[in-house]
Amino acid sequence: MLASTAETLPRGHFYTEPYFFDVIVHGDHHPGSSGFYQYGLLNNLTVGFQPSFATATNHVGRGMAIGDFKLVSQLRLTHFTPDHRVPTIALVLNEVIPTGKFDRLAPSQEGHGSGAIATEVGVNVQQWFLLKNGRLLRARINVLQRLYNETRVEGRSVYGTNAIFHGNARPGARTTLIGAVEYSLTNEWVLAMDVEADFGRRTAGDDHISSEP
Repeated sequence: MLASTAETLPRGHFYTEPYFFDVIVHGDHHPGSSGFYQYGLLNNLTVGFQPSFATATNHVGRGMAIGDFKLVSQLRLTHFTPDHRVPTIALVLNEVIPTGKFDRLAPSQEGHGSGAIATEVGVNVQQWFLLKNGRLLRARINVLQRLYNETRVEGRSVYGTNAIFHGNARPGARTTLIGAVEYSLTNEWVLAMDVEADFGRRTAGDDHISSEP
């Protein structure tokens, strides 16, 4: 689901969680893939990476494209146990590498990246609750803040620039809040709900983005 766990992997363990999805816009299908590939560097420190890929099956943009690449790390500060029922809390530090194409786009080509290196910091929290009926309820909260560096932009881009544009852009900071609950219906089935809210500032003002002849 959307919310990430606050737990870390045991030292020396590897974990993968791939995702496949299909975004439908005005009848056009845009399948894609993402996921987490993580390694337990220490018992309370997990590192890994998150690639992303996208395809387009509409008439103007067939094929596959790579998106931005994310290096991820998570340091666990506290750990929930049945005897020590404090929430599991972890600090998150990620680095977004702009591997997706974002400028010099053809008239019918779609962009799949920001073009800017970004640092993402945040906190993940997880807590377990034992209900009166004997079932478990798990709650998660993720708070992330992404800060972008400035990037050079040439021609048509994801920022709405035209084919003769030459200039710079700094994407606005982005804040992501995710809340999730998961209720154990049986030993094999759970009922889960995730809610996400994103707040983004505008790309740096027009006085910082200028067209040149």
